[in-house]
Amino acid sequence: MKVYINENQYLSDVLPVIPSNTVLRKKITGCGATRGEIKANRHSIIIEPNVPVIKGKCSKHGEDNLFGVHEGVYTTHVVAYLRQSMKANKLFKILATPESFQKVKEAFEILGVNMHEECFLLFDECHKIVKDVDYREDITLPFDDFFQFKNKALVSATLVEFSDPRFKSFEVVEIEPTYDVRKTLHFCPTNNVLEATKKVIEHIGSGKICFFINSTDVIDSMMNALGIKEESTVFCAPKSVERLNERGFMNARDNWSEDNMKRYNFFTSRFFCALDIEMEERPHVIMVTDLSHATHSMLDPRTDVWQIAGRFRNGISGIYHVASFNSNYTVQSVADLKEQVTMMENVYYYLLNQYNHASSRNARIVYMDTLKSHPYKKFLDKEDRKNWSVIDNYVDEGLVTSMYNSEKELRGGYERVGLYKVVPVKGGYYKASEKLDKLTVPSKFKSIKEKKKAIVEQLEAIKDMDTELKRQWRDSLHATDPCIVEAHELLGKEVIEKLAYSNQKIKEAMIVERYKRKTTSTAFIELMKNTFHVGAKYEVERVKTTILSIHEKLDIAPLRKVTAHTINELFETRETWVGKASKRKRALYIVKAKV
Repeated sequence: MKVYINENQYLSDVLPVIPSNTVLRKKITGCGATRGEIKANRHSIIIEPNVPVIKGKCSKHGEDNLFGVHEGVYTTHVVAYLRQSMKANKLFKILATPESFQKVKEAFEILGVNMHEECFLLFDECHKIVKDVDYREDITLPFDDFFQFKNKALVSATLVEFSDPRFKSFEVVEIEPTYDVRKTLHFCPTNNVLEATKKVIEHIGSGKICFFINSTDVIDSMMNALGIKEESTVFCAPKSVERLNERGFMNARDNWSEDNMKRYNFFTSRFFCALDIEMEERPHVIMVTDLSHATHSMLDPRTDVWQIAGRFRNGISGIYHVASFNSNYTVQSVADLKEQVTMMENVYYYLLNQYNHASSRNARIVYMDTLKSHPYKKFLDKEDRKNWSVIDNYVDEGLVTSMYNSEKELRGGYERVGLYKVVPVKGGYYKASEKLDKLTVPSKFKSIKEKKKAIVEQLEAIKDMDTELKRQWRDSLHATDPCIVEAHELLGKEVIEKLAYSNQKIKEAMIVERYKRKTTSTAFIELMKNTFHVGAKYEVERVKTTILSIHEKLDIAPLRKVTAHTINELFETRETWVGKASKRKRALYIVKAKV
């Protein structure tokens, strides 16, 4: 079934109410599918993919008795809302995340109201069921209830295939625009994401820029490398807000508002779909896929890209996709991926049959252990029933990964969708001596030492380069860890390795080296501060010997006799003790530095 829609029309203008038992493919974002259901003269429960969408719609349509159910909202709150609505003779209009749907169900049960009969259930942005189920297991929780509703439908501008046989009776309703909805997309293939992104920013010039990158680590590193932290806002999940705060970046938000926007605005996948971003200015949109640092930053032209482009209700000035590739990714078709699932299923049930008919206890143990770790196990739910959404996700992810095998494959992916006018951007590939990416992603390293090693290796790689790129690269690494960059320039890789990447030992060696080169006259003070720290205790005997060793390292004679209390020339201390009662030793506690 096709329903035609003209430019500037709402869906409700051509489809007054969404029919039951339909999968609505609306093709265009922002045509008002949820708005229509909110206004519809019936009780409604609308499942939305995430919290910002619910908060945004509740704020926008507050007069329609909307009630949002998500983390922090409990069953008792839903019960109170339903009672108040019934008393005021108002329609139920509930927006809930999939994970919070159970609270809605419990509230209806407490009040003895049959929601399956009384309410229309709309699953908005239903493609997310398939796209997100690999890391949001509970996104499918409403599904069993969904099929029990007398009146129900799914809607998305970017449908993906549902193989669940329960959908066979559903009718697909295509909302067909009568006008050209294609978007011009500037395609920027590259082997250096940072440099390519920098070129795009320079090409754009002035105006707000909205980045869509599904990795807060890449976002953090990119802000550092580009030197734009003071001009940036990051919109991400609450836990990511906390991580960025811990790293010293305080302008991160878990909800969007125009007031919080700056020149550079970064969005993670939490904001890729359903959210209405209404702002006066038409921003430039830069989407980034950086496979060297975050494989989950792959964007699907069939879903993610089209959804991102449709977030801005007043339009955009331009959209760019900066993407890197991995030739090791296998190119697979839908048929290939489905055949793999079938083969895994056949092997699994062969082993299960062997287990059921095993003639010995040991054989049953071996078969059971094999079944528990079999790859097909992930396609079964807790009751060992086939989880169709997980199977669909496996096929979908295989198709997306295939596109990132090469520039050619991704370009083909865009062309097959048929919704883009793809404009290739040249100049994104760099010579072997210049192509290493300058982004240093914090979470990529298991320890601080590992991170320092990686920076030293990158500095070694550019050591013989003599270009502007080398200077920019060095500066971006310096922003990440100034000490190790300066140590590499002053001491070299071999010395750093001998010092086992110890911060204190490296700083000490740098102070001594600068003193030898006559570039500092405060070496003694610097070494003392590098050795003794405020808030720490030091044995009196050790204080004296340490001060004498500092004099020896600098090859200077003390002006007066050295004692433990010589430290009081630079620090304020108080006497204390260290060690157990039976072996206590006199010590000095450093209260504060005097210099």
